[in-house]
Amino acid sequence: HHREGVDLLPSNIELSGFEVRLINASVLQIQNYVQTLIEVTKSQEGISQTPVNVNVYDVLADIKKQTLGLSEVYQHQINWKEELESENSDSVISVVYDHVVRAVMNVVRNAAEHTPKGSVINITVTYSDGELAFTVEDSGSGFTPEGLAHGTEQFFMDDSSRTGGSHYGIGLFFAKKVAEEHGGKIVLANSNETSGAKVEISFTSQ
Repeated sequence: HHREGVDLLPSNIELSGFEVRLINASVLQIQNYVQTLIEVTKSQEGISQTPVNVNVYDVLADIKKQTLGLSEVYQHQINWKEELESENSDSVISVVYDHVVRAVMNVVRNAAEHTPKGSVINITVTYSDGELAFTVEDSGSGFTPEGLAHGTEQFFMDDSSRTGGSHYGIGLFFAKKVAEEHGGKIVLANSNETSGAKVEISFTSQ
């Protein structure tokens, strides 16, 4: 008995480079959403991780590498600036490493999802007196008044966003939790420089 197989995708389908990138970006978005959901669930169940001593430069190298990788997928220019007070061994900070990296990347990813192709994302890093802070400004259409008021709530979706409502509630909610666990904070604003969204997030050594 012979069964005919059904091809869901015709084998002769040709995807353009742009379509492939779009699919990659969507898959990344879903993976990140699921991962963030897991992290948030863990933190709500009180499964806390212990801070470790790490060099600020290692944290920045990791975040910068992931940011540049993301910018290739979304085709953005990254304007990365560092204003660090120390050049030597006293640049050790005590943080929950994975959480801090993921929190910052959620902010960066959110900026990437709201910035038109070819546009600039400004990222400024400052480190002083045990406080590590990131300011991320995108070139999108900025936060709506609702977004400014509720953007860090767990299930908030800004329906008026150009991308049809990105899941930035969960990403910024997790980022806020991590910042607060590290004695820092997250501040949402709109940028005077780019007219897009501006997010500041900070962490202090534990």
